Amino acid sequence: MNCKGWRRERRSLASLFERHLEHADLVFVLDEELSTHHGVSWADFVLLTVLDAAGDAAPATALARTWRTAASHLLLRLLPLEPLIGPRPLTAE
Repeated sequence: MNCKGWRRERRSLASLFERHLEHADLVFVLDEELSTHHGVSWADFVLLTVLDAAGDAAPATALARTWRTAASHLLLRLLPLEPLIGPRPLTAE
């Protein structure tokens, strides 16, 4: 790679890093606000929103795909939220 390409790549990486830090700062603020007033994190809030949009019963695999995670990880994320939302029927397919 020539010197010019390396500098451009470095600027792009710096820009991505700056955006990542801005996003992390925003998530931190949202976590603080949501946990103070509702007892949930931003990630929990997003998961609850996706779950609510799926209706009363949702296929675990489809919901996990929407959440972009494995179904087993989704279940682990849902277990602590069960007192807030009650048991939700997740179907296999």
